[in-house]
Amino acid sequence: MGIGKNGLHGQSATTTDSGVWGENTGARVGVAGSSVSGTGVFGSSKSGNAGEFDGNVLVTGTLTANLDIVSAGEDCAEQLDITDAQQLELGRVVVIDQEGTRRESCDAYDRKVAGVVSGAGEYKPGIVLGRRASGTGRTPVGLVGKVYCKVDAEHTPVEVGDLLTASSTPGHAMKASELLPRTRGHFLYTCGFLNNRPPPILRTRSRAVLSTRISRSAAF
Repeated sequence: MGIGKNGLHGQSATTTDSGVWGENTGARVGVAGSSVSGTGVFGSSKSGNAGEFDGNVLVTGTLTANLDIVSAGEDCAEQLDITDAQQLELGRVVVIDQEGTRRESCDAYDRKVAGVVSGAGEYKPGIVLGRRASGTGRTPVGLVGKVYCKVDAEHTPVEVGDLLTASSTPGHAMKASELLPRTRGHFLYTCGFLNNRPPPILRTRSRAVLSTRISRSAAF
């Protein structure tokens, strides 16, 4: 039933029912809308959400946000190709190999650090870039935000604010205690530790919460 120039109008005064409801028990859409030059489907609310989705949302065009995008995730990650489709554990440090793909780090002070595999613990990525199929396998590596990172502190204790670099323990970071002037390389900074508690000094192999703003070419 249409009202005014509206082709269809639905109204409900309850807190549980819908003004307009559409259901498809097959494999197509429940409610569809289209427009030649305007908005196909429009929703508004004075005090609630203009739209809610319970499930995945697919956008085939451009998604535009005029205000903030709010996510429960802790970092922005990018999916990168992994050498020989390695199944890297979350929190591992990865480096760039000669072919341009990524592998688990294994050399101390490796200058080819690409980042840390995102998603360990409660620190899940809020945005994942570059998600696509690949014959070599891909994994999300943290770019900006917070991630759990495996840290080897057996030989050198690690404190908040220490500069970290790759260690000889596969997939682990360590305190960068031997930096020389004018050294160029990739490093990470610590910013906190487990469970957001007052940060202790790490003295064993553990997990640190890292800021993933990576210095890719900075001089120190």
